[in-house]
Amino acid sequence: MEEHWKNAFYVLSCINQYEFPSYRVGQRIGSTILSTQDVNNLMDRRDRALVYGVLMPLCTDRAGRPLGDRDVIYARVLLSHLAFQLRCNRRRGVYPVLINLAWFIAAFAFSLVTAFANLGDNTTAHSLALGIFLSWLPALVCASVIDRNPTAATRCRVLIERWLYNVNCILESGHNTKPAWWQPGAQNPLIISDFVGQGRRLRYCGVASALLHCAEHEEYDTSERFLKYYERQSKRFRETLTTRPHSWWVIWIASYVLVNLQIFLAFVVAFNTPTIGLGCRSLLYLLFFLITQVTSAVQVAYQEPPPWTRLVTISFNALAMLLLLAIMMLQVTNGLNNCYCKICSMGPAGFGGYTDLQDAQFYKGAFHIAGTWGSAAAFGLLSCLLAIVWSLRMWTKSSALWAVNEDRQHPPELDAGVDMIWLV
Repeated sequence: MEEHWKNAFYVLSCINQYEFPSYRVGQRIGSTILSTQDVNNLMDRRDRALVYGVLMPLCTDRAGRPLGDRDVIYARVLLSHLAFQLRCNRRRGVYPVLINLAWFIAAFAFSLVTAFANLGDNTTAHSLALGIFLSWLPALVCASVIDRNPTAATRCRVLIERWLYNVNCILESGHNTKPAWWQPGAQNPLIISDFVGQGRRLRYCGVASALLHCAEHEEYDTSERFLKYYERQSKRFRETLTTRPHSWWVIWIASYVLVNLQIFLAFVVAFNTPTIGLGCRSLLYLLFFLITQVTSAVQVAYQEPPPWTRLVTISFNALAMLLLLAIMMLQVTNGLNNCYCKICSMGPAGFGGYTDLQDAQFYKGAFHIAGTWGSAAAFGLLSCLLAIVWSLRMWTKSSALWAVNEDRQHPPELDAGVDMIWLV
């Protein structure tokens, strides 16, 4: 049974990276325009097939032994083959990411040593600020590049949709009638649409969370027929599919704080590096923060953002990317080391208003910048490392889900009356 649980969890994690759209009135399936009733029927059939295909293989008797019912065997064979194929098509990205992370941490450590060796020098201070500013990127990579991401997203989508088709055939066939398995050329309206994982589209994908919530809310009681239990779970799944759980809000808040903390700390270093005040570099960091708030607000307001919001967020994200590129290029080319940026004071009275002509030792004694730089570096490094360690822990706990032996002679549970043409 442990293998079936692993298969179910892994398949859910893969499906959760696809759009799993709500069928809209006027959407075309092939050359057919759907009516309102057809829309509801297709949503119901697809969602029922998903719930049945995941929960049915997990059924056991009162002694905890797998049930021997024909439909249970069919469902297990289909799920195990789908999981096997998805694992074979997974992206193996953990070790390359770990190597790159090691290089980043080493480079960050060298930047800290260099900065505090010349405490007060503008050049090292602004390099330190830029390193802190970008330290959320390794955490983002760790959280998004994992081994469930497919190397062939279209192939995985086709297999999942064919699996839904076959599970739906089990549901619609009589107990004594062999299901009409998927065959080449068969039209399949049970779609999960495009791959949207790794932030390709701004929306909440709650398939895995909704189905796990249903299973945890009510366990299967072997004293009743599975179909009654499955009907209740299908209804509950539809009701919770677009409801963002508490865990989503916790993750959103943690991500929001992590990214904006690094921006704020970089702003603090730039603001407190002579000249003291709102200057060229600190203003760029402030603008980047303001631009990125638009996407965060849209993500909170909409579970599935409408088309007009997508255009807005794409525009602001493109502007933020260009600004980030500009900040990096100006730092590399020393483009902000000019008279205007050395004397400009954009803040209130008492900040700036002087020309930066002194050496590092003068600023070290006159402005007491050691506390500011040290605090920003410590908080920036600690928050980044905590996010990376958490991601590594999640990798370790989940690694058993995508482990597979691709060299064995026969794939799992070969031949149980199921036509395997859908795997071709």
